[in-house]
Amino acid sequence: MEEFIFNKSLLISENRKSGVSAFMRIKNGRDFLEETIESHIEFFDEIIACYNGCNDNTEDILKILQRKYPDKLKIYHYKPEVYPPGSEGHKVTDPNSVHSFVNFSNYTLSKTTYKIATKLDDDYIASLKALEEL
Repeated sequence: MEEFIFNKSLLISENRKSGVSAFMRIKNGRDFLEETIESHIEFFDEIIACYNGCNDNTEDILKILQRKYPDKLKIYHYKPEVYPPGSEGHKVTDPNSVHSFVNFSNYTLSKTTYKIATKLDDDYIASLKALEEL
């Protein structure tokens, strides 16, 4: 379980490349996951997709997309059970515990490699017209 503990030193900015990462924390994201990644992939230098507790085909979708975008999409399986926000487990769990949603989020962020990072939810579909104008 030690491998899933967030390491703050990985976020030191001088050790990171110039560019923008998106990071995703995913649980059962199959409904919109493919469209979300496809609609955002060209706008980021990398997308980090970290999935946990999935009992749908999230992992299969991610592996297919990773083969399509091997240089831009990195996937990680976060194995410890994570207590979702608002749950009793979340309320009583130390933020540094591998079971904490806080640790899961920070762990995922720590997998990014660029100086700027933004959260991307698995149901955010980009409006290409709006992004092209931007």
